[in-house]
Amino acid sequence: MFQLAVLLAALPAATVEPAQVPAQGRQAAILTMERAGMVRLQAKGGDGTACTLVDQLRGPFASSGVAGREDCSLDLLLDVGRYQLRLDSAGKAGAKGKAALSAAIFDEVNGTPVGLSPGRPVEAQLPEGKQASFWFRVEKRGPVAV
Repeated sequence: MFQLAVLLAALPAATVEPAQVPAQGRQAAILTMERAGMVRLQAKGGDGTACTLVDQLRGPFASSGVAGREDCSLDLLLDVGRYQLRLDSAGKAGAKGKAALSAAIFDEVNGTPVGLSPGRPVEAQLPEGKQASFWFRVEKRGPVAV
């Protein structure tokens, strides 16, 4: 059982396929999230590649970049599953430029999720590219303020 946990921890939590697309016109890729968390999606290369993230429930829901001017960079909290990444570059047909696509789960600052207690605030500065996980118990049905 321990070996399986180590193997699963070593697998990437977020992948984009293909990892590279032509930096011309409209392209598409698939983002696969193996576990929920904050993820940074980026398209780099070419002369500006815009992106839009699409899921089966919401449709298109997050966009970044400007084709021909600015590359895509999105920081999003995503659930487990597959998402379509729509890409748009201003490169002309036949151009040889490529856009590299990447997805990186934010590193966790709490080795083990920290329990939250009613009336005890938790404040902390999170460094860029990091996430903090917490848990709390709900004893009875009703509104919960976080």
